[in-house]
Amino acid sequence: MRFKPIQKPLLCKPVIDRLLKAKGREEIVKISLDLGRGLHKCVIRGEGVIIDDQLIRWEELERASKRERDIFMVIDGKLFSLSLSGRHFYKLVFVSWGRPPTLEIDGIHMHRIKDITPDEDAWMKVKLCGDLRCKRVLDTCMGLGYT
Repeated sequence: MRFKPIQKPLLCKPVIDRLLKAKGREEIVKISLDLGRGLHKCVIRGEGVIIDDQLIRWEELERASKRERDIFMVIDGKLFSLSLSGRHFYKLVFVSWGRPPTLEIDGIHMHRIKDITPDEDAWMKVKLCGDLRCKRVLDTCMGLGYT
């Protein structure tokens, strides 16, 4: 089996709020569809927003805007929270604009997020190890990979 990344638009609270603010005021909006890494043009319509040839209705965006920590993937004009539930609950959590998210498993964050971002937390942990150049490192599965 070979890993293939899924290339779908991602929306989080700041982006959704920007879209709702543009409703009835603008025709084209530049927003990030990849958690702050790049900008994409989206068309504002009376019934909703066109993102990658998909219409996302205003009601869908308004409902999503109430979930401040969720990250949503756009599939067929619908917003799906990046979470899985079953025996355990997994969720990708929005922490800060332009910074990586954290993973939440059964309500426990895989990185500290109070007064710090996940990437800063990871950097501080790795820095404690000293110089790791030309050394072997055992990955003990400490999160999303940036630790």
